[in-house]
Amino acid sequence: AVGAFIDDSLALHYKQNYSRFNWVNAIDAYISHRFVEAAAYAKHEPDGLTEVLLTRLTKEILNDIVDSGALVTPRDPADGTAPYVLTVEQVEIDLWLVTWEFCPVGSARRIAGQPILMR
Repeated sequence: AVGAFIDDSLALHYKQNYSRFNWVNAIDAYISHRFVEAAAYAKHEPDGLTEVLLTRLTKEILNDIVDSGALVTPRDPADGTAPYVLTVEQVEIDLWLVTWEFCPVGSARRIAGQPILMR
């Protein structure tokens, strides 16, 4: 069999999940990069201010991505309607854990045409 693939946009990933798509990894890397900058800004602040800063700065990052169209409403209604879910918690006296779940935009990587003959 001979096949032509133009700009398939797949990453080398062993699981069949969203991480196999290049643009999903690019979105994740961008958010992670900006988060590291935000975390450095919030570092060594007292508890109350740390939580406020981490929440505000991470929401700004994620909202920028939503505004760009890179994050969208989840496809599964069980995941809610928000393009992201943000959790900020103090795990230990000196450790804060920021978790973000996000729904990346899709891409028309595969397009199928189906001809149907009429009588």
